[in-house]
Amino acid sequence: MAKWKNRIISSGVEAPDQLLANPLNWRIHPEDQQTALMDALGEVGWVQEVIVNQRTGHLVDGHLRVVLALRNDETEVPVKYIDVSEEEERLILATLDPIGAMATQDTKIYLELLEGIETGSAALQELLADMGGIELGADEDSKIEAETGIENKSAEAYIQQADYVLVQFSGGKDSLLALLWACKACAKYKKEIEALFIETGAEFPDLVPYIVKICKQLGVRLQIRHPELNIVQYYMDLGYWPNPIYRDCIHKFINTPVNDYVAGLSGEVICVRGGRPDQKTMISKSNTYQELDGGIKLLNPLFDLTKEEYTEELIARQDMMWDGYEKGFCRTACWMCPFQTAKQWDALKLSYPLLWNCMDDMVSTMHFNKLKTSGYINSINKYWGS
Repeated sequence: MAKWKNRIISSGVEAPDQLLANPLNWRIHPEDQQTALMDALGEVGWVQEVIVNQRTGHLVDGHLRVVLALRNDETEVPVKYIDVSEEEERLILATLDPIGAMATQDTKIYLELLEGIETGSAALQELLADMGGIELGADEDSKIEAETGIENKSAEAYIQQADYVLVQFSGGKDSLLALLWACKACAKYKKEIEALFIETGAEFPDLVPYIVKICKQLGVRLQIRHPELNIVQYYMDLGYWPNPIYRDCIHKFINTPVNDYVAGLSGEVICVRGGRPDQKTMISKSNTYQELDGGIKLLNPLFDLTKEEYTEELIARQDMMWDGYEKGFCRTACWMCPFQTAKQWDALKLSYPLLWNCMDDMVSTMHFNKLKTSGYINSINKYWGS
């Protein structure tokens, strides 16, 4: 193989209105990408030059950065100049981005990377969460935290092969549907089934009694486990809220104790959760079955449902739902969760005024660590008047 030639000839700066867009640029930049890049440039600044072919004067890479520089009234853009023929320019233009997009990711390392990131940009939060397979605002039982190993089987086929079925039951609508599905499948294949609830210390007062009642009604053995620390005490001692991107609260207080419990079980264990089809992420995609880090085998049977089938199931099981939904609650999440809507906080005030007062006190003393502005901060300030 021939030695690689260095086609870079110099670097410099140019006024953005002097840079010539390539007439063959085929990339289209959607609004969410524009917003995310604008916010990243605003928070960090320039870290990469745009590329210009000195022979033609055309941009080869960096069209969106130039457009955003013009939009932001920037006077200079860092430029890297290359010297290539028109034919080579076409090849670069056609392959530079697609080759980069061929890279896959080590999700475990990526999630570790997210732990140290705070950004005030809602667009960047959404981008980072999506890349990490985290569904912002989704129920606890739908979080995906690792790479997937996929086989094209029906959900029931995994139950049939399992020695033991564990349903992560949060008390929410989706986890109830998943529990009912698992009960039916386990009865069909004569499999042992158990429900697991993680009590973090910030549940609504009537949630645990509801979970106990449902499990007794279905004849399902229930395990209630606790994380090592109380979630309220943990974050109040820290003085700041959970990370809005990484959602360390989910990993520390839900997923870790679930995974620890599953690791102590013997045989082929399938963990059933209630992820909905509209909560699929870049990592989970359309996969009903996933193998997570640590050998955890995760099954999301609701992924197989269409939106219409999911809605029909909800209507059919309305009489079994947690009473909190009738009181205006949207989720069974922790009462101190800062990632809520005004409707959820209004329901908290109406049904549990003492807890609402506690949340009010917490808002006055806690903050998002290293986060100056975001949609979450704006929502809290708007509702709580901070």
